[in-house]
Amino acid sequence: MIDLVNDVLRQRKSSNPHGWEQFSRGLRDVNVPQEVVGNKRRWSWIQNLDRYKESDEEEDDQDQFYESFSSPAEIKTEKWEPY
Repeated sequence: MIDLVNDVLRQRKSSNPHGWEQFSRGLRDVNVPQEVVGNKRRWSWIQNLDRYKESDEEEDDQDQFYESFSSPAEIKTEKWEPY
């Protein structure tokens, strides 16, 4: 997750972290402002998403990605105990 955020914030010489396309689609879906995206290549890709042809398989993968997150009710937390 940190690699994805860093990739969006600034452009690096060699940076294509795993999942950057899905992350960028999510940023587009929430309508993130340009000021937040410091990486010009990523901003350009986000702006041109409508031009890219997405297959049904990619959409299914994206749905599975979002469904993989647990709901807050399913997350079990452990109680912290001091030493």
